[in-house]
Amino acid sequence: MLRILFVWTCIAFFNFIAIAFFIPVDLITDHAKEEISNTKEFIGDSSYSYLNNKTYITYKKAFVDTGIQEGSFKLFIPTEDQKDNSGALRNLGAPLFKWIDEKIKMYWNLIYFGMLRFNYLLFFFPIFAPFIIAAAFDGFYTRRIKLITFQLTSATRYGYAMHSIIFLFFVPLFFFLYPFSIHPFFVPLWFILFGLSIRLLASNLHKI
Repeated sequence: MLRILFVWTCIAFFNFIAIAFFIPVDLITDHAKEEISNTKEFIGDSSYSYLNNKTYITYKKAFVDTGIQEGSFKLFIPTEDQKDNSGALRNLGAPLFKWIDEKIKMYWNLIYFGMLRFNYLLFFFPIFAPFIIAAAFDGFYTRRIKLITFQLTSATRYGYAMHSIIFLFFVPLFFFLYPFSIHPFFVPLWFILFGLSIRLLASNLHKI
């Protein structure tokens, strides 16, 4: 578990570095527009508007109303008063500060987009939660049938299922942080694979 957590932490760190220095702002913007278009087509305009409004309210309360977003710009970019007090050095570093301003805006857009993806995942949770529960029960009953009929469970399948569940558990972090477009079917597919992995695990338990 710690090894997987370390791997995902490294992925998040390199993702941060790549966005800061190697990925153009326009490219991320284009991918965001593409994903929004695909999501609207997949779940409908009304459902997307609901998710977007819900995300905006949460984002505004958490970062705009608290002053965190504004403070992030003040932390790295001098204000007009600070520039005026600099005298002849007022325009020194202007290209650098412009670049920093664009990157900070891009990061806040990615944070907003990550929150939107989180709400998108929650949108499908009530739909697929019964499927996951049913898959778990089916797995346990399959295990009981194996006990009654003296069939053997598979340690190999149990290991695959356990590793799959651990891997799938961290996949949403990748989903929230990934800066490029992801097809909206990704979330339903994740729920389906998670449910099937739980079923496989339950049906091959060595002890009950």
